[in-house]
Amino acid sequence: MRWYREKYVDLNVKHFVEKLHAEEHISLSYTWVKTALQNAGLVQRYAKRGAHRRKRPRRPLTGMMLHVDGSRHRWIPGLDQYQDRIVIFDDATSEVYDVQLGMKNRPRR
Repeated sequence: MRWYREKYVDLNVKHFVEKLHAEEHISLSYTWVKTALQNAGLVQRYAKRGAHRRKRPRRPLTGMMLHVDGSRHRWIPGLDQYQDRIVIFDDATSEVYDVQLGMKNRPRR
């Protein structure tokens, strides 16, 4: 703690741990050092982030909101090409209205 307060005062935790490893020959983990510095009040704790995707209620009526979703994958086994799949579905019921599968640069027959 004294080194962080006096000798390495301008460093963030990551760089402080690197200095401990390289110059002081102390092999403590980043997480251990960060927790110790936080408990000593030398480093600020940051609030945890919220969920990346927030759930929302589904639309109450069929047809109010349609989703168009596309993804590229090797949908057909045995083909080396990727295929694009496009799906249109209803938010309220998850009913699928349309599915299309397409390939770029299709070989000619």
